[in-house]
Amino acid sequence: MKLRVLRELRGEDFLTGSQDTVKQSQRQSGFTFVEIMVVVVIILILTTGIITVGMYVRKNAQKDETRNYITILVSALQEYKNHYEASFNDPPINNEFPTNLEELDHVPKCRKILDKIPSDKKEDLLPDGSPNGIIDTVYDAWNLPIKIIPNGAGNFPTIRSAGPDKEFNNADDITSDKL
Repeated sequence: MKLRVLRELRGEDFLTGSQDTVKQSQRQSGFTFVEIMVVVVIILILTTGIITVGMYVRKNAQKDETRNYITILVSALQEYKNHYEASFNDPPINNEFPTNLEELDHVPKCRKILDKIPSDKKEDLLPDGSPNGIIDTVYDAWNLPIKIIPNGAGNFPTIRSAGPDKEFNNADDITSDKL
């Protein structure tokens, strides 16, 4: 009996002689450094994955936005052709399709089509910087001008954006030919 009382006073288990489980649980109530580091690493891996996916989704959304603007410009050029009842072999002005938006802007139905492009992606400025009400530039998702490139007399022009790398004539260019 004396042995039992002595062990209880020292916090040892009566049968095994080991320390009381209450004292053990008090010492192990927190997380170890390794456990915390494992959680931090898992969070970092998940965050990296989310950021990577987010960048991929954003890039594709920008490409889709630019393709949409190019499609709108193609529609405006087709309406321009229809307005003047021209064929691709006999364009109405200077034997070519327009290479700038100012000519499209003068045809009411073309203007209505161009109005589908958000105003922050269109420019209608005079050389002095004042607005003139005539659209002369459309910008892609990377805020670079979209170009209308002639393909010879009577041929439908190519509409080209520099694409994500912001340089023209590369593999990532977005063109009306690739739509």
